[in-house]
Amino acid sequence: LKDIVCDAKDNLWAATSQGLFHVSADGKTIIRRNQDLYVNTTTIIDDDKLLVCSTTGAYLINTKVKGHDAKPSSITTLTTNNTETAYFDKGKGHIWLGTFNEGVLVFDASSNKLLTNGMATTIPHTPIRAIVPLNASTMLIGIDGSGVFSAKKDGSDAKILFSTDEKTGSVIHGNGIYDILCDSHDNIWIGSYTGGVDIAHPTGDIMELYEHKRGNAQSLGCDGVNDIIESGSFLVFATDNGISF
Repeated sequence: LKDIVCDAKDNLWAATSQGLFHVSADGKTIIRRNQDLYVNTTTIIDDDKLLVCSTTGAYLINTKVKGHDAKPSSITTLTTNNTETAYFDKGKGHIWLGTFNEGVLVFDASSNKLLTNGMATTIPHTPIRAIVPLNASTMLIGIDGSGVFSAKKDGSDAKILFSTDEKTGSVIHGNGIYDILCDSHDNIWIGSYTGGVDIAHPTGDIMELYEHKRGNAQSLGCDGVNDIIESGSFLVFATDNGISF
């Protein structure tokens, strides 16, 4: 199981290594679709459309089509690249795709046309694990092995923002970025595979590290951080050694 999203009707869509599973809101009906796909993540586009990121490409799925053998006309291919993650910018109508080894691609959601792959020359061709908005004009891109990049919402002006390289001026403790969260106070929480959690505060020049400390039960469970969510006044970290609050 790689990912779960809930649509407007409380149906669950589960991304797995053996296809996409649709679980009805009452839990009584489970349908497996696209059995041949190894699905990494799913993203809700609208009431009738779901974006599926898989190892063999990114596809728009018509959710109204039922059954195990969805009609080919109900599936639109955006790219055949191995796609790790996605973000739908509803305001601009843009679909951002983070690929495994082809950087970041941005599509027009109304026409499904590629708007830009100009970031291909600036974004490293290593797995893109996270794409999140920072504010009304800027996106943050978490890259496995290369730190955090920023880019304008039109897909231009991509540049390194945080990394372990002291030359950037914004040093974090691990470049294997797996998740990024911008909380309600504009702090940027960066979860990495080996460096724990770094926090960039709104001032932009103060960094704080949450990490595992041997013998300290009040420290992070371990430094392998896979996901971060905000729940009320708490931040919840999913680590290789359980959940930390």
